[in-house]
Amino acid sequence: MPMPAPSNSNEEPVPDYIANFNDIHGWYHAWTRTEHSWRGWGDESRPVRLYYPASLQYNAQDGYNAIDGMGRQIPGDQPYACTINPSSGKFERLCVQTRDSFCTLENSTWDRTIIRNTAPRLFRLANFPLQAVPPAKRHQIKEWTREDWISVVIRWIPASLGIVILLVLPVHGQPSGKDSRAYLPFLYNGYRYPRLARNFWENRREIQEGRVDDPSWASGNIGVYRAFRPRFLCYLTEGKRDKNGNRVEPPRFEVRPVRINNHTPYVFISYTKIQFDSENKKEQDGNYQLLYAMALLETFIYANSVQDNARKPNAFWLDSLCQPYSKYIEEEDREEEVTDEDEKKLLTDQDVYTMNDIIRGAEHSIVIARNATPLPEDEPSMQVKALQGWGQRAWTLNEVILSKGDSVTISTKFNQRSHISKVRLAETAWADAGYSRQLVEHFTNLPLSRLELVSVAMKCLDNRELKSKHEGDKSYVLMGLLRVRPMIDTSDSSFQAFARLSLPQDNDRLMERLICLLPEHPDEPWNRMSDQYKSILWDIFPDVQVCGIGENNTVFVDGFKGAMVQWSSFSTVQTMKRLSWKRQTLILITMFSPLLLISGAIVFAASHAAAIFLIVVSSIILLAAPAYVPLLYKGKLYAVEPCLFGIEGYLPLPEIEEKIFGAKMGRLKWSPYGSPLSRHQYRKRYREHFQDVEAGAGQPLLDRADDPVYGYPVEAVDPCSPCDNCINSPPTPRCKHFSYSSAEEKSRSPYGSLKLFTLIDTFSMTVTLFEARHPPVALIIGGSEGGMKRALACSYDITTGTLYRETVLRVPSQIVDKMHSLQRVRLGLKNPFGTSNVNSVHHPQPTPPITVVRLPQPTTQPRNEESNYSPPREEGIVLGPIRDGPAGNRVV
Repeated sequence: MPMPAPSNSNEEPVPDYIANFNDIHGWYHAWTRTEHSWRGWGDESRPVRLYYPASLQYNAQDGYNAIDGMGRQIPGDQPYACTINPSSGKFERLCVQTRDSFCTLENSTWDRTIIRNTAPRLFRLANFPLQAVPPAKRHQIKEWTREDWISVVIRWIPASLGIVILLVLPVHGQPSGKDSRAYLPFLYNGYRYPRLARNFWENRREIQEGRVDDPSWASGNIGVYRAFRPRFLCYLTEGKRDKNGNRVEPPRFEVRPVRINNHTPYVFISYTKIQFDSENKKEQDGNYQLLYAMALLETFIYANSVQDNARKPNAFWLDSLCQPYSKYIEEEDREEEVTDEDEKKLLTDQDVYTMNDIIRGAEHSIVIARNATPLPEDEPSMQVKALQGWGQRAWTLNEVILSKGDSVTISTKFNQRSHISKVRLAETAWADAGYSRQLVEHFTNLPLSRLELVSVAMKCLDNRELKSKHEGDKSYVLMGLLRVRPMIDTSDSSFQAFARLSLPQDNDRLMERLICLLPEHPDEPWNRMSDQYKSILWDIFPDVQVCGIGENNTVFVDGFKGAMVQWSSFSTVQTMKRLSWKRQTLILITMFSPLLLISGAIVFAASHAAAIFLIVVSSIILLAAPAYVPLLYKGKLYAVEPCLFGIEGYLPLPEIEEKIFGAKMGRLKWSPYGSPLSRHQYRKRYREHFQDVEAGAGQPLLDRADDPVYGYPVEAVDPCSPCDNCINSPPTPRCKHFSYSSAEEKSRSPYGSLKLFTLIDTFSMTVTLFEARHPPVALIIGGSEGGMKRALACSYDITTGTLYRETVLRVPSQIVDKMHSLQRVRLGLKNPFGTSNVNSVHHPQPTPPITVVRLPQPTTQPRNEESNYSPPREEGIVLGPIRDGPAGNRVV
């Protein structure tokens, strides 16, 4: 009898953790246990009937108003992990299929369910006789025992009868309304007003009226925070002299307002308050008197060194003196003190966020630094330490790079000074000299691109201290380096301030690139702009546009193409194969054999011999059906229906393929570059042909006989398989990649920790293992990078209608054509639901509806491929009815 042939001797042996895998027993095994729950017939809140309810739930809220995929408004006060049914558009509780031993874990807010076999029914029945054979030797006929053969023969007859019945029944299995040429759509809906929209007319009326001058729009005023001259300056006075011209009084300065037509040259004094402040007020007053004296002296000395009278400074600017709460009324030639708190705030904002223009307008910058802790006079590093203390302040970056000239004056002690180039100062005073020097060179002789400027500046500011009044102050410091300076909003978070600053800039779509990055750690600040794929912002080419800023650190994005991830179960996947004459013959035999059997029964009264012949022939054909029916489903595939399936945890590739396609045929491959957990290698290399003469050169190339050129075919590797370092004898250090045991431990981690998930893409026939805190319900395409697409895997928050980025995967570019376009999406970079936002919930265990036969409980001991542990195996399974229905497949 035709059975699966023994494996080729050249193939590598299957690892024990794959060959002995036995953690998927099917729905009947789960049905005979009491831990599961059962969805009622009238309940449409869950996609499956047999499930394991979540042990955790989100904390109740005062109330929210959710909008489903069809625009229906649904009020509620109890948030829950959910997805959107692609056929009805209604919210469904998120139910994730996983291994049997993970179904009862108490570490999730999402329901769990068992993994079901959704391969074509004919194929499943044809394979039914083999299910009694242990998986490790199921395809090794030579290793079968007498008991194995007996079990196969006993199951053969029911399998044949089942095939006969299925041949005359209609076949279903696709999600309701699914297009077999595309992925399931994610029916996102419920656009809300943004905090600030890119287009003026899309804002709320109060935003339009309150920000008329915002430069985010063409009608706005680009000079909201721009100053053509300082408000006040410290003007120098020579002091009195006698008749002979000798100075009888020391030089002084006087703080006066700057008139409109006054263009007095001045110098900018840079210092840091930390080096002059003190808890002792008397000591602090003395420190600041020293600061003023040093500023006055250094300004006089620099002014005397300038030969051009038009550029000779007659004043200096010092923030503690030149930013008073008073304003000058030009028409009346008088100063007026500002007492109104709102007016004080406006005056302060204007002074602080126009300081970059004050720096640009100064003729020279003088840095005054001192050591807060006194050092010996002969300390050789006294100046360096003073500069390093000064350089920790965020504003010092702007005060140097925006100043005129290639050098600044340094004074760390009264009446002692030195001139130092900006490039050398970056190396001396700033710890991030590599990035700081790039900014210095950008404003001198080596300009950065717009995207590089913002990226490098944010990294520099992130390494510096800033005494912030508002969360977004670091972004507002950056504002001085850019052309467009929008009006600040003190209620902005750091991310919102940066998004507000980025929105009106021509900065090569920085925000669109930023959302496509995968941070090194989920809790990493957004402004680090790191990427686990080791890419930088300008490596990414966005396919979308950020069109607004949302509340709670979100942005509104238009242009996404995406697909829904089916977590509750697999669905039958339609495939297309070449119709060879052998396969066409088998199809005709399979189709007409029941007709021959029926015909034999009809003609029995007329001709016994003919009837017996027809019945015998058709019975033989149908009895052999389990042997030849699998041939109809095997072979190379020319087209496959696009589907995205999700599984919680790691699952060996052969097990996934058997549940989807019915057998382990090597169709699915691990993704070589899909996630940071993906692995790849090459086993063989092939020498490539090269031309002896370069085209058009007429000269022979170098002799490559001793240095041949090779091609290296890429081969994807199981992310949990041992590598060479793993299988070598000690003392080889342990590898950082996952093993089977560490992957299982990861899935059992508490809520809020990263867990492992598996994504199966049937269109590209790849499987990707990735880490996330919550199962992503949608995959949306953000841009291109390195020859692949950046796909944001997002979870859904029902309370705000926000998609939160859980991870970023790299997918083949051709899958985008099989996805549907989404409406404007509200996107967050980090899901805010953590351990403090959930509480435990108790579910009473239902009474089993049938008599329960107690089976040996599966062990929860972690399996290690390096041990001899073999999990207990249940002898055989009993198939039960499987009901296919609308998407996410409503099944038993």
